[in-house]
Amino acid sequence: MKWSDIRELSRMQREGRSIGDIAALKFAVLAGPEHTGNDRLHTLPTPCLEVDLAELRALPEGTVGRAFAHQLDRNKLEPLVISDDMKQRLAKTRWRCATRPRTTWSTC
Repeated sequence: MKWSDIRELSRMQREGRSIGDIAALKFAVLAGPEHTGNDRLHTLPTPCLEVDLAELRALPEGTVGRAFAHQLDRNKLEPLVISDDMKQRLAKTRWRCATRPRTTWSTC
């Protein structure tokens, strides 16, 4: 991580930017430009995980999605929200974070 990255993350925090944006950028910086954890992620249309809790809650009992929604609900947590600006910025880089296509889960 370069000093410029640290300064940018610090500035984002001072400006009150969303924790989702800060977390996504921090992961992108730490993963580096040559992140190849899963090359299939580079072909996906959206760079970041988007969670529809209502959809996950409606899944059958015993599924990962339903368990994930239950975990968030039980602990009174909300999914991180990543702004469209940050998604566009990350989409321009080689790095892509996890995304959830309509029927399956993919992770970095």
